[in-house]
Amino acid sequence: MNNRSLFVLFLIVSLVSLTSISVQAAPQISGELLSKLGVVLEDSYNLSAGQEVILNLDESLTSGALHLKFKGDYKLPEGEWALDLDEGYLDYYAPDFDLRLGKQRLNWGTALQLNPTDVINPSNINDPLGEKLPVYLLNLDYYLSDTWQLTGVYAPFFTPAIAESPNPMIQLVKPENTFKNGEFAIKLSAMALQGMDFSLSFYHGKEKTPTPIIKPGEAPKAIFRDVNKLGADYATTIGDVGLWAEGSVNLPKDGDKNFEVIVGADYGFDNGLKIVSQFVHRSEGDKTNIILGGLNQVKGLYEWQLGGVYNITAKGLMLNPEFSYSLADATVFTAGLRYFKDSIGILPNEENQVYSQVSVSF
Repeated sequence: MNNRSLFVLFLIVSLVSLTSISVQAAPQISGELLSKLGVVLEDSYNLSAGQEVILNLDESLTSGALHLKFKGDYKLPEGEWALDLDEGYLDYYAPDFDLRLGKQRLNWGTALQLNPTDVINPSNINDPLGEKLPVYLLNLDYYLSDTWQLTGVYAPFFTPAIAESPNPMIQLVKPENTFKNGEFAIKLSAMALQGMDFSLSFYHGKEKTPTPIIKPGEAPKAIFRDVNKLGADYATTIGDVGLWAEGSVNLPKDGDKNFEVIVGADYGFDNGLKIVSQFVHRSEGDKTNIILGGLNQVKGLYEWQLGGVYNITAKGLMLNPEFSYSLADATVFTAGLRYFKDSIGILPNEENQVYSQVSVSF
């Protein structure tokens, strides 16, 4: 039995002993079925299609809860089918703290989609703006008061965003799958403190994406550098305007320190229209993006949104208009366009596409 399996077994035994397995009610089952179709806007006009099923099982226990989330994918034209345990964890609730053990996602930060303080879960390189990859965690939330909370997180195994080298000429050096390569983070946060939320955080672990190393006389390789990260975030409202800021300072063991900062705002109109703006700057590579978006929902029947990103450094543009319509209770049709354009070839222009999706929730 490998270290990962032993750890999972330890998590289950530990929380089972804490929560005293006494079922409070029948388990709640929910989920979603999605059918997708996309067309690439290039000369080949390649089609992609598939189905995805998400199944959630939630069970209340005497002093805790159990959550299981399964995700299945069927891709066309390959005809490949995959079913995975996406999340699986046990909760223990005490008067002053909550403990969660298992495969899970954390969501840290106040900014829109891009969160420099959200450092535990690696990004999904196939869907960078979607859900991050789940990891095995021990997550403790200790409530100092009604306002203040202290969070501690420990990940015993390193999970990278990239598992294989995209370039066969560059060797990807993976850290050993041992406890010494585990990661930890702590966060002190305040909620509703004089009308604002904020937090300070510290992370110690490894970068989730590899850094190429080229030395004379040696084969090129890529390593996951050790890194410490200091983070902070803030959110408040002034009238009908929401404001937020988030940033991190990254201190790699081998390399120059760098930082990332995000500031943003949104405003909602009486007619349901909401506009969002966000400024993103990364010192590494001197990258600056401006994000603008709009969202409008009409009586729950249909919703449209328009998102755009302009990269000042590369003079690149990304647009993503999308329209959703409710066909029936719990059934929604969505259609959209994803468009990339730049002058120096940084953005994935070959991935320009129109797409559609039907989702049924249960």
